[in-house]
Amino acid sequence: MDEIKPQSVFIKTNEVLLKENGEWLHFAMPHHIIIAEKLEEVLPALHETEQLIKVNDWYAAGFLRYEAATAFDTNLETLASN
Repeated sequence: MDEIKPQSVFIKTNEVLLKENGEWLHFAMPHHIIIAEKLEEVLPALHETEQLIKVNDWYAAGFLRYEAATAFDTNLETLASN
């Protein structure tokens, strides 16, 4: 599924639609895309995101999967870590 239709806005690849305080925020045409494909890449990716926000006065929008939990606490077990 390439597009999701919430209300009347089409969301395409590399776009994020979030609702905050009753207001829809639409993020499109990203300046930078950060991907962590391995568990050990999760925290460095978040640190890089934080730096880009501070240096450029940007916003960040995106998603973390459930399986990333172990990057924050090794005592947490997910199905991927079994």
